[in-house]
Amino acid sequence: MEKLQLHYYLENDSHSFNAFVRNKAELELLRLIIYISKELKYDFEIEIEALEEGGIKEFIKFLNKKRNKNLLIAVTYFGGIFTNILTNVVSDFISENDKLENLQIEVLEMQKILLNKEIEKLNQVNTEVEKNDSLNKIIGYFLLDGKVKVLKSNFYEYLDMENKITQISTLELDAENKPVSEEKFVPKSKFKQFIVDEIELEPKIIDDAEVEIISPVFKKGNDSWKGYFDSEPIDFKIGDVDFKQNVLNRKISFTTGTIILCRLEIKHVLDKKGEPKIKSRYAYDIKVK
Repeated sequence: MEKLQLHYYLENDSHSFNAFVRNKAELELLRLIIYISKELKYDFEIEIEALEEGGIKEFIKFLNKKRNKNLLIAVTYFGGIFTNILTNVVSDFISENDKLENLQIEVLEMQKILLNKEIEKLNQVNTEVEKNDSLNKIIGYFLLDGKVKVLKSNFYEYLDMENKITQISTLELDAENKPVSEEKFVPKSKFKQFIVDEIELEPKIIDDAEVEIISPVFKKGNDSWKGYFDSEPIDFKIGDVDFKQNVLNRKISFTTGTIILCRLEIKHVLDKKGEPKIKSRYAYDIKVK
């Protein structure tokens, strides 16, 4: 594969749609391509060729900048991997590939290690069966990757805003624009299956965390307290019901420098760029030091 054709199918034989929608969607697509290519140890320079009508066809050209012989996946594989990632939902792909079902926990915990092993394996296998098995596992790892889910979600969310679009498709091409794969279609009715509101990561648990209280809360509700943890100011909420009730009943007093010992649970979510950010902090099993 030298090029990837992205085809926007439009209603009423239209050849145009909202420029802001297209530009924002394709920025997410490029971010997705860059992320996947880096994970696959491929260093691409990406060019966009002139559009063609018939709906709108756009050609994304991949130029190889340098090669890492040990961890390089042949460019012929990249198109198939990327188009499967872009056009498949996780549940559909796993249901069709039972071997991936038992990998989900491993993928979430050790994705990069397993991915690198499969990349090495793909460069060494000799049979089609072995090659397809490695490719399926690599695709499965990416489909479960939180950043991939977010960037795909952004891409389809922007396209879903455009009423003219009826479906999109991807097609792998050679240097002469001849197809080297079957065209893969995603109808607009399926766009929402790719859109996620928020991806929550496994919470980080810190036992025996020491938090210096700056500003306690003395009223009912779930307002945030303020404190210092690891020399940094933090906002956090109280998840310890008994402790909260004792504070409301004035059974616990606070002075300057009061420190609590607690189990601190820090929840992270992925932002719109697929990067982790703190969503909330909760303190449990609290004792005043």
